[in-house]
Amino acid sequence: MGSTDTAAERVTYKKSPAYAWAVAMGAFFGQLILIFSMKNLYIALSTIAQDFGLTSADLAVWASVMGVFYGVAGILWGFLIDKFGCRKVMSVNAFLTAGLVIAIAAFVYDVAIGCVFMALLGILFAGADDAVIPKLITTWFHPSKRGLGFPLVTLGGAIGGVICGILAGNFIEMFGWRGDFYIMGGICVVLAIILTFLIRDTPASVGTVPFGSPEGTPVDADEMPKAKTKAEKKASKDLLVRVLKDPATYKFGLVMIVWYFWFSNYQAYLVAAAQDIGFPVSIAALTTSMASLGCAVGFFIWPPLTNRLGRKPIFIFLMAMEGLVTICLYFLFESGITSEVILLGSTLVMGLFVSSAPVMQNSLGEQFRPSVRGTGSGAAATISAIGRLAGPMLAAAVIVAMGSTHSYFLFSGGSAIAAGILVVFLVKNTGGKYGDPMAELEAEERRAALNEAEKDEG
Repeated sequence: MGSTDTAAERVTYKKSPAYAWAVAMGAFFGQLILIFSMKNLYIALSTIAQDFGLTSADLAVWASVMGVFYGVAGILWGFLIDKFGCRKVMSVNAFLTAGLVIAIAAFVYDVAIGCVFMALLGILFAGADDAVIPKLITTWFHPSKRGLGFPLVTLGGAIGGVICGILAGNFIEMFGWRGDFYIMGGICVVLAIILTFLIRDTPASVGTVPFGSPEGTPVDADEMPKAKTKAEKKASKDLLVRVLKDPATYKFGLVMIVWYFWFSNYQAYLVAAAQDIGFPVSIAALTTSMASLGCAVGFFIWPPLTNRLGRKPIFIFLMAMEGLVTICLYFLFESGITSEVILLGSTLVMGLFVSSAPVMQNSLGEQFRPSVRGTGSGAAATISAIGRLAGPMLAAAVIVAMGSTHSYFLFSGGSAIAAGILVVFLVKNTGGKYGDPMAELEAEERRAALNEAEKDEG
């Protein structure tokens, strides 16, 4: 009878493991805040420039400043999420981002002040991206289900871009760019409130287990601070040191540098390339929509496959296919295509293989032990700033050297293939039958330490 009661207790949770989907929706709203804030700025940039009596090129410095701080601040947010938990860090970040969007409307009246606000905005953007998502989803989803959790979060970015494009343009026309920032900032405040209600630190903190855990899995009381061993308490104070000594930080950081050579460019010159071979801007602009549509479809194909085949082979496949398709686009554009159907269809195919972000972020988190997963992901994201900054410049150099905008396809495609090659040699395989080896190792060490502590007390 006693054993039956114990079994019943093990499968009775305060919340269903399916609460993980609510947490993922919270992160989805976080992506909406990120994209609303970022895209809104890009959409309003020319209007702001006119208001200041400048050209859009003059205000390009804002995007550069934001990009620099966006890239280098990842390690800060990764450290904070390991130290203070997902809910506090992501909620504070969401409210600060929303408040800063409103503050831009209220206080930015010249380029210099704008640069300060762009730096702050870039720092906050880093707290809603690669530094935090791997920690959150790998905490809330069992390795067998993570390929489902990540796409829901990244889908927020894709949908956010579509919605922002519709709202921001109309708001600017009706209320001016300052009115637009007030309204978009207000929308972000509402989203931040929703996010705060949904996000929680760990399944154990609400009395449940990661979604997809085997039936009968007990709530992991060891996740609670009281259960930490003395060694773990000391180690928690040395998060950054541990990550900087971990080779995985630099291995995946190098992968991300080259990955961003590709990712920062795959759409950057796409519209201009289509215009250069004779398509009107109305048609050329649709290439970005088709690429985004293909990406959204890919979110529901490739990440779930990693649950069965592992993250690494799918990551390599996507990089190889994206590289090959993009290089084929170069030769297609070089031939001087005139068919709108071929133009849009080819960019749709390219977009289908673009959806590697959730695969990359999932693999990134699983390279590290859960206790340093945020700091590790954040450190790799900071290293990747090199790719964010150098990628567009290198692509521009290729365009100048070859004399055609569509020659950037060669650089972008080559970078994707190079990223795939680096994954082969530098990234540990996880997911599928490979599970989450770093989490299993840490859990085993934790159990051994706790057993040893109990023996000492006895």
